[in-house]
Amino acid sequence: MIARVARTYGRSPQAVAREPFSQTAWAFAQAVLLERFDALQRDGEGLQAASRAAIAFHEPRRLEAERKSFLARLSPATMITVAEARARARRLADSGAMADLAEGR
Repeated sequence: MIARVARTYGRSPQAVAREPFSQTAWAFAQAVLLERFDALQRDGEGLQAASRAAIAFHEPRRLEAERKSFLARLSPATMITVAEARARARRLADSGAMADLAEGR
């Protein structure tokens, strides 16, 4: 557990061994969870690539439609501006939701 936490978070094993066990156990659980999600994401990406290869051979028009949809989502017009992001953050802070999160509610 100590070695895995140290390797995952770029720390020395000695530093990890000196911290409270509960902190090391929590960090270990988070590392395992992140590794699991990374593996699932890689598997999903592989399946998606295989699916698109099959589509490219059997339904090239469908692949072209998917490509156009993807490019449309990348368009700057579909993304929020910095000003809008700041306004949203301000509204969230003013609503008191951030205080609830900070207090663990």
